[in-house]
Amino acid sequence: MKKALALILALILLLSAAACGSTSAAQETTAGGTETTAGGTETAAPAAETAASGAEAPASGDSEAASSTVSYEISYQSVKAWTNSFGTNKVQIIVEITNTGSAPIYLSSGAYDLEDASGTLLASESMLAFYPHVLAAGEKGYIYEAETLDADADTELVLSPAVEAVAATVDLIRYPVTDIALSDDENGNIKVTGNIENTSGEDGSSVYIALVMYDADDLPIGLVYTSLTSDIINEFNSGAPMGFEMTSWSLPEGVTAASVASYTVYAYPYQHQLN
Repeated sequence: MKKALALILALILLLSAAACGSTSAAQETTAGGTETTAGGTETAAPAAETAASGAEAPASGDSEAASSTVSYEISYQSVKAWTNSFGTNKVQIIVEITNTGSAPIYLSSGAYDLEDASGTLLASESMLAFYPHVLAAGEKGYIYEAETLDADADTELVLSPAVEAVAATVDLIRYPVTDIALSDDENGNIKVTGNIENTSGEDGSSVYIALVMYDADDLPIGLVYTSLTSDIINEFNSGAPMGFEMTSWSLPEGVTAASVASYTVYAYPYQHQLN
């Protein structure tokens, strides 16, 4: 009987030991699973780096977008004072802006300060017109002002212009202009005549024509500008060539039809965009 009890106790102890061993093994496996999960987290780090590399990929792919980034410069500026035939001191301001990017831009705002040599402010303007507002890649646009000068005509003048441009969201539209002729009228002004045609396929609401004149050194020396009236616009909508005439009203002395070596003409509709 004693031997039987001893054998039963031995079996019970053996089964208990086996159960303990199984529990310990299960805990180690769970710990090992935790390490595998941590390893998976570490493995995710290279995946995150790959995503970062992927985020940089558009940067190299952005070369096309970068090439169409808004880019422009003030390529020329001049200020010239004179006294007209009525004894009024006048000043002509020309600022040339060149689109140096690869996509159209919209000239959104412009301003200038005009000072004498001592730094005294003579004029400051911030509501300026552009001719034209929308520029194709490589194209030039102009600010042109001819105003009364609150100083002597021989005063040394310093011009400080500023221009802002954004990517154009409006269409770049140009109307073809032909048969341009320049002549001097009886008042000493320059008269420009020509033909304009609406080839856009759309009726024009407000049509502008601007002719920039250059000297023999290809520098701008003046600008002649007009806008078409509502009666003329109705005729312009027909699509047939239509004649026009415009006259300069205030050009510095010496700027005559004979002094114009070349010119650029822009014909376009009124276009405005919100920046």
